[in-house]
Amino acid sequence: MLETKFIGVTMSIYRDFVNKAVSPESVVLDLGCGDGKYGAIREISVRPKILIGLDNDEGLIKENSYLAYRVLGDAHNLPFRQNSFDLIITREVFEHIENPDTVLFEAARVLKANGKMIIQTPNKLNPISFLSSILSLKTKARLKRLLTNESKIEGNYKTYYRCNTSRKLSHTLRRNGFSVESLVYERIGLDWIKNPIIKAAFIIFQKITKVGFLRCFRQQIICAAKKTE
Repeated sequence: MLETKFIGVTMSIYRDFVNKAVSPESVVLDLGCGDGKYGAIREISVRPKILIGLDNDEGLIKENSYLAYRVLGDAHNLPFRQNSFDLIITREVFEHIENPDTVLFEAARVLKANGKMIIQTPNKLNPISFLSSILSLKTKARLKRLLTNESKIEGNYKTYYRCNTSRKLSHTLRRNGFSVESLVYERIGLDWIKNPIIKAAFIIFQKITKVGFLRCFRQQIICAAKKTE
C-alpha cells in the first residue's frame, strides 16, 4: 500500500487525479452528479467510452447537459451490476452521505478489479466545514446568502460529515475493499465570495494554512483509491 501523502495544492489537483485515471476505453460513473455545474464530469479532458451520472435529485439531474446517460438513484443502493465501472468520480458528495460504509461497499461492488475511485469532499477540520457540520440548513442558507449576496439559494442539502477527515476517510475506504493511493489537502477558489471583508479573511486563512501541519486545516480533501478485493 502506498504511503498517504498530505500536501497543499490548488483546485487543479482534482482534475489531474481524474484525468490520470480515465482513458478512451473507460466506463465512468459520476456519483452524485447533480446538474453538472460543480460536478466531476466537467473535469474530464479525455472522453471515456461510457459516461453515466447518478443523483437522487430528479430536477438537478435533468438539467445536467454533460451526461449521455442519467440515472436517478441512491448511492446507498446502486442500480448497477457488479464489475460495471472502471472509475467512479465524486465531488462535494460525501459530506451528504448518511452511511459512508454502505456507499463505499456499493462502490467497490460495481467497480471492476483494480478499478479506481476519486473523491473530493470538504475537510471537517477546516473551520468553515466544521460549522457546516453543526449548523441547521436554515442557518447555513442564511450564511450562504451573506457570503455570496445571492437572493436565491440552491443545493442546500442535509450534511452528516461522517467520513470527512483524512483518517476517517482512509479507514472507511480500506475496510470496504480499497487501498488509498494518494490523499491530499486542497485550497479552494474564492471568486464565489462577494463580501469583501469575509473574502479578505479567507485569503489570510489560506495563506496561514500553507505552513507545515496547518495544511491539514485546508477546506478540501482529495483521495484516489483503488479496489483491492
